[in-house]
Amino acid sequence: MESQQTFPASFGELLKTFRKRKRLTQKQLAQQLGVHANTISSWELGTYLPATRGLVLELARHLALDEQETRQLLEASLTALSPHWQVPFQRNPLFTGREEILETLHTRLHAEQVVARTQSYALHGLGGIGKTQIALEYAYRHALEYSAVFWIEAETVEYIVSSMLRIAELLQLPERQETDQQRIVAAVQSWLSTHSRWLLIWDNLEDLELLHYFLSPARQGAILITTRCQVLGTLALGLELSPMRPEEGMLFLLRRAKVLEPEVTSEQVQQLAQRLPAEYAAAEKLVTAMDGLPLALDQAGASIEEMGCSLSDYLRYYEQQRHQLLDRGGALGVDHPHSVIATLGLASQRVAQRHPATLDPLHFSRALKDTPASPLLYLSSSEAGWEGLVAQAFHEPMELEGWMTTAMPDISLILFAGGAMRLEQRHANGPWRALYLRQGDLILRPGTGTSYEMRWKSLSSIPTQTLHLRLSKDLVARTAEEVAGYDPAHLSVEEHSGLQDPLLTQIGLALWRELEQRAPAGKLYAQTAAQMLAIHLLRYYTSVGGAIEEPLQGLTHQQMRCVMDFVQAHLDQELSLEALAQQIGLSPYHFARLFRQTTGESPHQFVLRQRIERAQRLLKERDVSLAHVAVESGFANQSHLTQAFKQHLGLTPRAYRQDRSI
Repeated sequence: MESQQTFPASFGELLKTFRKRKRLTQKQLAQQLGVHANTISSWELGTYLPATRGLVLELARHLALDEQETRQLLEASLTALSPHWQVPFQRNPLFTGREEILETLHTRLHAEQVVARTQSYALHGLGGIGKTQIALEYAYRHALEYSAVFWIEAETVEYIVSSMLRIAELLQLPERQETDQQRIVAAVQSWLSTHSRWLLIWDNLEDLELLHYFLSPARQGAILITTRCQVLGTLALGLELSPMRPEEGMLFLLRRAKVLEPEVTSEQVQQLAQRLPAEYAAAEKLVTAMDGLPLALDQAGASIEEMGCSLSDYLRYYEQQRHQLLDRGGALGVDHPHSVIATLGLASQRVAQRHPATLDPLHFSRALKDTPASPLLYLSSSEAGWEGLVAQAFHEPMELEGWMTTAMPDISLILFAGGAMRLEQRHANGPWRALYLRQGDLILRPGTGTSYEMRWKSLSSIPTQTLHLRLSKDLVARTAEEVAGYDPAHLSVEEHSGLQDPLLTQIGLALWRELEQRAPAGKLYAQTAAQMLAIHLLRYYTSVGGAIEEPLQGLTHQQMRCVMDFVQAHLDQELSLEALAQQIGLSPYHFARLFRQTTGESPHQFVLRQRIERAQRLLKERDVSLAHVAVESGFANQSHLTQAFKQHLGLTPRAYRQDRSI
């Protein structure tokens, strides 16, 4: 099996490691940088990150980091990407293997190689073989080597033009305000002709002549194309993709199904083979059955994770349903191999069982192309019993006119997590204001009770998905009063559209992932997330920010003992942030901050770890049922217990019990 791919540590962990290696205290490093000592503490705790790339480079200089370590710190700080970065997708944390093709691309497309002339290469192969994911990984892995990285959604002329308009907006070209789109496209062409060391990715380009039409021949950069076309002519040199090798496919499937952690080593995979030979054998058969195709393996892994079943059970399920699903493949069969059709069919059935109104399992290929006529709610925190925070996920229509939002007193945050659109919005009967939104953009509304009229049109073939968060304004006001003595009556939150904020995005995506679980985390998780959102909004999007200070010391030993005793005594019940804080006479905000300062983890993470440890002890008693273990450990049900074990221990409770009984 190939060498293990390493995943970056968090910025805080790296900074702490490098600082201690240099034998500097937080105060000493802060003095060298000219910042408050609490700033270093906040960076290491992950409360927030350095605001600029220059500040990270200054840190690297004071810590005497080499080039590789500096790059590592930059990437972890989320400030490493080029200022001219227009890639609409986040990096795939489960990307596995493909090192040879990535190295080949790097050799041929490296910025140093393309100063004199443009290099064009095309990744081509079957649908589902991973062309887009490889291009995406290449862009993130080598972002620092290019002066600009742009992504063109190239399926149609309309999508190409829309991508060009976004590039013009990013580059702040004077022509971006023109009503004539051809003049905007010409301005982008001119920029590419007069600048060098850029990377331009054309994703899903099927009409190869479009590249000649939209790009000037006089250019100095690198072009990477993904396409199903095999005959490329003189357009570009082709790199045909093959399916994943068996060892790559195995590693990816086990990571995707959450059977093993993303950081799994080759040795741990071999330990799985020795510990659970039947599961290991089932994984091998699944990789073979899926033809080593990443899309099919991704769908299979998602099904295994969501169903909470074993690899062996899913293999039997797949084998039973495969031929029936192939008969239903419809239009997908033209471009996608049988294994992709079958796994998409199983995924469609799974969605239909959870949300019957969303998909018709007999026509899953049609459903993949259809979009709702109005925003379609498909995930909500209302079923999870969250307090102080409402989270809802929507599938958005490709085009919509005259949509009125409901006036809300709470602070609203909308995260765009997929696709891209041109959105226009206005207050009642006011002028329309247009903006372009893509994956990762945010809209922040202060909760003034104002309704908005909106209309939009999708600019992407990817369906637009949004996460809507509503944060209690009372919670934010109480927090402002507690942390800064700020009069809640004078508190105002800024309004933003098209905002980019890495921490808000991370919190939003974490909440989204939690909602997707069969048994979402409860009240304590939501309250902790709400406190994080409140303090971040206060710090950066209100006038309170400068008055907020980080705690200088954590909880005392006696306070920690009091909290731990309470947790153990009530572990089989639902715990809240208020209940924990009351044990030592603190407000929820101060308790959460001091607790993290003391333990390095949030109250939710601590309680979850205690639940898992109690469940591990109970599982050693063979006469105790899994349902009883779940209840006694404070999990909502057996499914919630299984989910937690797979995420944190890498195996199911049943497998854990069997492993300990050998």
